[in-house]
Amino acid sequence: MKNDFSPGYDPRRNTTGRPKGAHNKINIHIKNWIGQFLQQNQNQFEADMLELSPRDRVLIYEKLLKYILPTEKTPHQTEFEILTDGQIDEIIEKLKNG
Repeated sequence: MKNDFSPGYDPRRNTTGRPKGAHNKINIHIKNWIGQFLQQNQNQFEADMLELSPRDRVLIYEKLLKYILPTEKTPHQTEFEILTDGQIDEIIEKLKNG
């Protein structure tokens, strides 16, 4: 166990980080506020949407969908996906020859 005077040691420091799935309290507050605002102004928002051009309506729909649909995560490239065919062949030959 480290003593209180070890370099880099601070007993108040959270070494485990935020638990997986935990939400930022400020974000929750803002999301709730936006949700209430939209509910209270739903009729006006819908009327305003009908006055927009079709192109502008599509842009608004697109922006709003980002908040309700999960975003796709792009898979990370593995080291082998970055290698050229020649480099992969060299690795295979080295493994064959031991």
